[in-house]
Amino acid sequence: MQLLDGSKLGQEPEYEDFVRDTDFNYVQDLDSAMAAFAPTGKYILAKGRFDWKALRAYVKEQHGDCYNSICEMAGSTADRKISFCRCRRA
Repeated sequence: MQLLDGSKLGQEPEYEDFVRDTDFNYVQDLDSAMAAFAPTGKYILAKGRFDWKALRAYVKEQHGDCYNSICEMAGSTADRKISFCRCRRA
């Protein structure tokens, strides 16, 4: 994730709003991530410390919705959709 430090991601206002509103800091809170990029979307499996109450509140603030452990919201453009769910070890 250190490769992202100097990337455009950290400078995007949308990401900065997310960090501010959820108090998420990937340097401290993210332990590992696995990503796949396909024509149909970008998929990330992440392990770390997430404030699920703050994440759900952020989704509601962005006019999204959560049902059980699955949350969905619109992205910054019409073709972007953001969704996430909480996964636990069995």
